[in-house]
Amino acid sequence: MLMELPQLTILCPVYNEDRVIPLFFERIRPVMDKLRERYVIHLLFLDNASTDQSAQQIAKIRESWPTTYVITMSRNVGYHASLECGLR
Repeated sequence: MLMELPQLTILCPVYNEDRVIPLFFERIRPVMDKLRERYVIHLLFLDNASTDQSAQQIAKIRESWPTTYVITMSRNVGYHASLECGLR
């Protein structure tokens, strides 16, 4: 019988973080690679209505990590509200 791995979702709130997103992924990728032996890893970006290239940077990450998702807020709702949205 094949056992299904538990899922782990990493919430990543962002607001105009296009310069930081690639660095974040570069640093978290080795950790996710180790954890994927025991979990199905999802990256969930919570974009607080960024006006820079954050969405494009997230799209690039999705190319190498297919379980990358983004929720884009229609306006900047703040850090806590965006995390709550991701948890829901």
